Amino acid sequence: MHPDCFDLRNVLVGLEAQGTPPADELLMAALQHCAAGVAASRRRAADNLASLGGRFDISPHFPRALGVLRAAVCTRMPEQADNAHLVSLRDAAQVAVRESFQILAGAWPEMFAELQDSVTNLLFFDCPGLLGFSGLGYHGGIFLRVQDIEDPVKLAENILHEGSHVRLNTSMAGTQYFDGDADGRYASPLREDPRPMFGVFHQMFVLGRMLHFYDLVSARLAIHHRRHAVVRRQFHEAHTTVCAHARLTPAGQRLTDALVETTLGAAE
Repeated sequence: MHPDCFDLRNVLVGLEAQGTPPADELLMAALQHCAAGVAASRRRAADNLASLGGRFDISPHFPRALGVLRAAVCTRMPEQADNAHLVSLRDAAQVAVRESFQILAGAWPEMFAELQDSVTNLLFFDCPGLLGFSGLGYHGGIFLRVQDIEDPVKLAENILHEGSHVRLNTSMAGTQYFDGDADGRYASPLREDPRPMFGVFHQMFVLGRMLHFYDLVSARLAIHHRRHAVVRRQFHEAHTTVCAHARLTPAGQRLTDALVETTLGAAE
């Protein structure tokens, strides 16, 4: 489902919870407007598959996505919220995006195919101090710093990073990987503040896939990037925390073991 549909659904659920559902004619108008926007987005994604090599919409013209971006800025840097904006990519930037797609496809074609199935929109933004992100509220859309276009390998990493959050959120909708721990907070490699186990488990999953990506980039493309060693250390930190503190279900244990086996296998 397109992320605009998720966002509209959340708005409608919120209005219903407040006891102020929209009138039928307004609801139908909103649904029709959303459907038209989604159809146009799908067409752009198909065009980009032909021109850029990846089936993603990279248009910034989504008021709902802009609202999600500014809401994210408000939680971290409220004084910057009005300055955050989505960016249209010029021709030179699109060349870098195409290169990042080629790196993903050349190093790990199965993963690149998965990303095109689970991620619909790449939303490039400009807001100093804010890192890329994704979330359940705009599920299927990932937000990427426009500055990262300067390094196509790092951009490929970031697409994989945020796309992996999307993939795990999808999987978690039907699979329980660990028993709940509402009060626990743990150190993690990607955030300065202690995180709940949900966040640490996400980091382990994402970092394990990023490490395998860099192993493959090195082995298959002969690209030796400075981020490789950093990601390896971060994955082992997150894995250690999960193993020490998470009450893993059988599915969670299988996933955790598989991440280690995959990264060790590539290293060998």
